[in-house]
Amino acid sequence: MKIGKATVPRTSICTSDAHTIVVRGKDLSKDLIGKVSFVEHFFLLLTGQMPTAGQAAVLNATLVAIAEHGLVPSVQAARMTFAAAPDAMQGAVAAGILGCGSVVLGSSETAGRMYSEIDALVSSGTAICTSDPHTIVVRGRDLSKELIGKVTFVEHFFLLLNGRMPSAGEAAVLNATLVAIAEHGLVPSVQAARMTFAAAPDAMQGAVAAGILGCGSVVLGSSETAGRMYAEIDAQVQRGVALHDAALAVMQAWRAAGQSIPGYGHPLHKERDERVDALFGVARAAGTDLRFVAIAEAAEAQLPTVLNKPLKLNVSGAIPAVLLGAGFPVQALKGVPILARTAGLIAHLFEEISQPIGFALSYQATREMVYDGELPAGFGAAE
Repeated sequence: MKIGKATVPRTSICTSDAHTIVVRGKDLSKDLIGKVSFVEHFFLLLTGQMPTAGQAAVLNATLVAIAEHGLVPSVQAARMTFAAAPDAMQGAVAAGILGCGSVVLGSSETAGRMYSEIDALVSSGTAICTSDPHTIVVRGRDLSKELIGKVTFVEHFFLLLNGRMPSAGEAAVLNATLVAIAEHGLVPSVQAARMTFAAAPDAMQGAVAAGILGCGSVVLGSSETAGRMYAEIDAQVQRGVALHDAALAVMQAWRAAGQSIPGYGHPLHKERDERVDALFGVARAAGTDLRFVAIAEAAEAQLPTVLNKPLKLNVSGAIPAVLLGAGFPVQALKGVPILARTAGLIAHLFEEISQPIGFALSYQATREMVYDGELPAGFGAAE
């Protein structure tokens, strides 16, 4: 069954060739990475234009204001999901996002009363947020007096995660990684989100969740896996093993265990992904620890020995290389592409409202499909 019209899917958000990723008419590596904040990038993705300083300040403030409010139902759903499936952070994030409906994020006053009741009932502890009728405290700071309008959303994200404010260099690196991975065209997760939204346009959170569920070990989750591999190499280096020897030994051990080498090779960017050098340049300019950059490049140099082919670094390898040197915990690395891609998904869903292609994508999939199973007698015969 073919659903949708036989039209050509169109998008004005992103395209790419083997050398350049174009986002809203701008070269991602030359015009955006390291030059705009993640919030500015989100505004650009959504509206097609860069925000003014005032627009960026307001968007930053609203994102900081609503990012955290303790153990609300969506957070509890996410944490319980993650406890049951700790290898699938994307599933836990999606579970939380699915709870972002008309009740929890609709009426602020009603939600606030509900949060207070929940906080009174919750017996387990969290160091992230608490509140009383007058003050919301996030990581020890008064949200309204110390954070809203005074820190960027990316700084707020770092604070939420680590319990401290980032240095200027750490914030610059985190901003750059979020900008680098937010958008790459009609990739599978975007197609899933747009087709879901076409079928259920009254539930944007469901469409976003559908896209985030595709942020797994193959497409976006490889940043975390690469980070764990780099951490293993670093542990050997700290024990005195030479860098290139450590990289070779760890990758050979991974291959012997049947594991793929994450962070290298790309179906489109056959040479080194241009976002890699852009991110490394930001890290060098920011003055953050570059030892994981050296590890990533040492692993790249040893890949011909391990795989018998010279695969180059891709953005999923560059992200942990710069973030681990900028105070970012390896266990949370998967969260960066999830957060970044959420911005891209929202932009695509907003475009889907005025320029719908969800059903066209579905039609193309069924048009190209070949059924190779058994058929009953007479199937397909002319009536």
